[in-house]
Amino acid sequence: MTRLSNLALFSFVILATASAETHLLRVKPEDGLGKEGFYSVEKGVKCEGGFKAEGAGKKCEGGMKSEFGMKKADEIVNEIATVLSEQLQDFMPSKEGLIPMDGEMEAMKMFDDIETLEDVEDGFSKTVEFGGFVKASWGCKITYEKKGGKFSKKSECGFSGMDGMGPKKPEMEKEFPSFV
Repeated sequence: MTRLSNLALFSFVILATASAETHLLRVKPEDGLGKEGFYSVEKGVKCEGGFKAEGAGKKCEGGMKSEFGMKKADEIVNEIATVLSEQLQDFMPSKEGLIPMDGEMEAMKMFDDIETLEDVEDGFSKTVEFGGFVKASWGCKITYEKKGGKFSKKSECGFSGMDGMGPKKPEMEKEFPSFV
C-alpha cells in the first residue's frame, strides 16, 4: 500500500511543482533586433489518478504556451524540446514505479529462505507477473503573425499521457479509466 501512496504523493508533487520558471528575454546588440520586445510564457503539468488494491494509474497533460516578438526559430524549438522533454521525463515511471506492488513482492519473498523450501515437492513452479503501461503523445503548433504593425511568434506545445501499474493482466490498459 505504501507504493500506491507514493504514486498519489508523486502526482500531487507534480501538480504542486509544475514549472513556473520563466527565462528572461535577452536581446543582444549584435542580434540586430529592435530595442523593444515582448514575451509571455505559460507552462506546467496537470495530473489526476487513483489506486485500488489491484493497481494504480494516472492521466497527465502538460505543455507550454509562449509568445515572443523577438526570438529565433532555433531558440523557440530548443526551448520547446527542453520543456516537453523535462515534463515527459517527470511523467515516466520512476525506479520505484517499476518495482512490483506489495502482493507480488510478498509472493516473491516467500522463496527467499531456502531452508523453508526444502519440503516443497520436486516439479513445483511459481511464476509472479507484474507490469504496467505508458502511453504518451505530444505535439506543437507555432504561429507567425503580424498585427498592428508588430510581428509575433506564438507556440503552443503539449503532451498527454496515461500510465498504470499492477499485477500483469492483458486487460489492464482497458481497465485504467476505473482507477481514476
